[in-house]
Amino acid sequence: MNVAIINPIHSSFKSHYVNLELDTLIRNVSQLLTELKQFWPIDLEMVEYHYCTKDGQYDKTIKSKNFLESFHNVPKNCQALTLTFKHIEKADFGFDLSADEYIRVSVLFSDNLIEICQCVLGDDKAKKVIEILTEGIALIKTTLPKNHQYISSSLKLFHQDHPNPDKNVFVIMRFQNETPFPEILGAIEKSCIDHGLNPVRADQKSYTDDIWDNVLTYMYGCNFAIAVFDQINYREFNPNVALEVGFMLSQTKRILLLKDQAIPALPTDIVGKIYRPFNAHEILKTIPPQLEKWFNDCSI
Repeated sequence: MNVAIINPIHSSFKSHYVNLELDTLIRNVSQLLTELKQFWPIDLEMVEYHYCTKDGQYDKTIKSKNFLESFHNVPKNCQALTLTFKHIEKADFGFDLSADEYIRVSVLFSDNLIEICQCVLGDDKAKKVIEILTEGIALIKTTLPKNHQYISSSLKLFHQDHPNPDKNVFVIMRFQNETPFPEILGAIEKSCIDHGLNPVRADQKSYTDDIWDNVLTYMYGCNFAIAVFDQINYREFNPNVALEVGFMLSQTKRILLLKDQAIPALPTDIVGKIYRPFNAHEILKTIPPQLEKWFNDCSI
């Protein structure tokens, strides 16, 4: 009988993180090993790390069969760490042979970067690996430019509340507690939540005492935005809406522009952008369909 090769699926996850404690990583990897050993015998191939000393940078490799004991030799000033776990299925005549499987976790502490590469059988198992290893880690896929590094502390707090930038949607609109603004916001929030997204507004919580820095925190923490242009009860556009839209566009983030159909035109700076009209007198009939179409168009 011929031996069939079952090829596992390769996948990877890479992201900058806001905060990661080594104890958290150890705990999560230990939990992963305990769960996987029930159906996936694991061989700890090696622990690799390098660190800096006064004499310069040294690389050192630890090979160990005991995961926890191996960490006793990892120095506190560790700059980078790589863990490699391998599962090799031996060939038995008459049975299928699985190709080599592995999970590799790399953490670059100096750049706040974590990467997980895996070659395992089954999407469910791969998702479980990512879920466990990233649990308790505040991740962010946007690197702050030098002139905005000072908001890193507020961004860290933001991501403790809203840890997934790919699910965070920044809602940009006039904040007024008068009809129809609460209804507009409610329609946007419900559509986002129903779609598994997390709508947030800059007036929900102050992560810093400075108003603009708080808005920056929200804009850096969200990979998507929905902006509402209106002249409802007012003769002029809210300049903050245009400012925040411009900043999000400068980050090349996807933005849905909703325009009250009663407005003859948008500001000249964004007239070249595609916008979707809505009727302020029929909010529930006109806003949710526009959001649903946008979600589908953007594959969100």
